[in-house]
Amino acid sequence: AEECEINIRWQPPADDGGAAIEDYEVSVFEAVQVAPTTEVESPQPSEALLKSARTSECAWRLAGLTPGAGPYRFEVRACSSFGLVGPATAIELCTAVAAPDAPTALRARLLPPLRRRGSEASSSGLAAEGPASNLDVDVVRLEWRAPAEEGGRRTESFLIYAIEEDLEEEATEKPQCAKAADSGPAPIHSAMASEVAAGGVKPGGACMCDVRVEPGKAYAFFVEAHNGALPSNLSDPSASVFIPARVPYPPEEPPEVFRVEG
Repeated sequence: AEECEINIRWQPPADDGGAAIEDYEVSVFEAVQVAPTTEVESPQPSEALLKSARTSECAWRLAGLTPGAGPYRFEVRACSSFGLVGPATAIELCTAVAAPDAPTALRARLLPPLRRRGSEASSSGLAAEGPASNLDVDVVRLEWRAPAEEGGRRTESFLIYAIEEDLEEEATEKPQCAKAADSGPAPIHSAMASEVAAGGVKPGGACMCDVRVEPGKAYAFFVEAHNGALPSNLSDPSASVFIPARVPYPPEEPPEVFRVEG
């Protein structure tokens, strides 16, 4: 089975019943839900004939499907030159899952400083906005659109990549972002679909995620979608975000007092 088609093959019957096999009858059924006849009943699974065909070959192809679709039940019967049709051989198959489209419309913006809760902070963001202090956490908010085509399975998670960019300080008071470093983007954060969109991710729907960053650096971000089987390509990069430097932390131990003799 491939992403958009299913190919089946079989062997001729061991016993043709005394008459040459003229061709084969192929029937394809797909699962459907039968609507309830009363309010208390629930939909019942059933099958509907999708396609039937005759072929003289021991192979047949069903095309025009979508990735991750199925299951489809295939029945093959041998038909003799006397017009007799034998019992069916059946098999159930699904199309292969494809990679989802890359996320789109990625934007990144630096949030106001967030104060840590106690002495540490988690990577999900975190506390109340407030004036800068030596216990601040630098957080960038990322917003993007989920894949419009999910590849036959729902988007399950996202992987956030970042690349640290070079800074050019000549003739400027504020550092400017230059071209990205040669090392390429590196993964910095992962998030389940339920964490980036209220009610779950919908095809082409809005997503949001906060990530921690280090001060005094500039970043460009990328997002990769996963449908549980395959990853997407990376999104186009976000615009560069510069994280200003801030006041350093105080010494962790109080200064010691020494007594000098003489």
